[in-house]
Amino acid sequence: MRKIQFSGRSPVVVTAAELVPGPGQLLVRIELAGVHLGLVRMLQRDGGPDGGEIVGTVVAAGPDLADWVGKRVGGVVFEGAYAEYALAAPQLMSEIPAGVDAADALTLVRGGVIALGLLRTARFVAGESVLVTGAASGVGHLAVQLARALGAVRVIAAVGSLDKAEFLRDCGADEVVTYADAWTERVDVVLDGVGGDVAQRCVDILGPHGRLIAFSAFGGTIDAGSLLGELKTVGGFSMGLLSRTRADLLEGWRAELWNLLAWGGGGGGAGRGARGRGGGGPPPPPRRRPPPPPPPHHCSARRDGCRTRAHRDPRQSGPGRGAHRLKPGRILGFGCAPRRSVRGEARAARRGARYRC
Repeated sequence: MRKIQFSGRSPVVVTAAELVPGPGQLLVRIELAGVHLGLVRMLQRDGGPDGGEIVGTVVAAGPDLADWVGKRVGGVVFEGAYAEYALAAPQLMSEIPAGVDAADALTLVRGGVIALGLLRTARFVAGESVLVTGAASGVGHLAVQLARALGAVRVIAAVGSLDKAEFLRDCGADEVVTYADAWTERVDVVLDGVGGDVAQRCVDILGPHGRLIAFSAFGGTIDAGSLLGELKTVGGFSMGLLSRTRADLLEGWRAELWNLLAWGGGGGGAGRGARGRGGGGPPPPPRRRPPPPPPPHHCSARRDGCRTRAHRDPRQSGPGRGAHRLKPGRILGFGCAPRRSVRGEARAARRGARYRC
């Protein structure tokens, strides 16, 4: 089989030995693989393992996994992602629903799972406010969109440069701030993908009972005394540990993401990747969209006259007309945010937030 190997700074295509799945392994014919700047730099520097997210079809499996053969799957492998075939662990793979575009699936199987996992680990509930640092990153911009889709009353995106502001507002951010700004607005949840000196700033803007979930590899120091007075909490997130100890949790998050994607209708190339390609080629055919969920998740935007950008009727079809849409390299459509609780409405009223259906 062929694979990509880095020789110095230049990738080259080489011939490698055929792979044979052993017990507990799947052999996946790769359709699409994710490319990350940090990983490419590492491969150029020291040729480390070329792991990452993939989408493909299972063509062979270990003797205990024969029922996987023929399934179209997506997930994470720890090496061999840049090749025609890769060996994968079933607990890190998820079957892709019929009709889901490969690029949409690739976006969700790792970045989407992490983003949703961060919100679930933070015990986020509709009606709360969220700050995401590193908000334009692969995980960060999905966290912005998921927070919006799941009912955040306010989403703040923190980035290094305001050049990314338009992109993040398209993702659903109410406000975009930089690390050079003074952060004064308090929030309920912070998802910190930057770490370092930013970590303590994230703690400082948490409101009472606020939660910070760190997912940066750059660490950071936090003053434990700053947590005490308002009962703030700090936690971490590791997809690797969850894959070994709570694979059922990851599978549940993947199923939730597929449902959200089906409800919103998917995007199909309307994001940064589409602009980079110049919009060439015919548009994809419209997908059949399932009926909207019953109340309380039914969007009442049209009835209540809601004018927020995130609340277009998910039953309408056509480019840009679904519920608020995810924006990875493409935009993925997620369903309209659920109706807020009475408590959430009262909190929004105190903060002067705009009404969300």
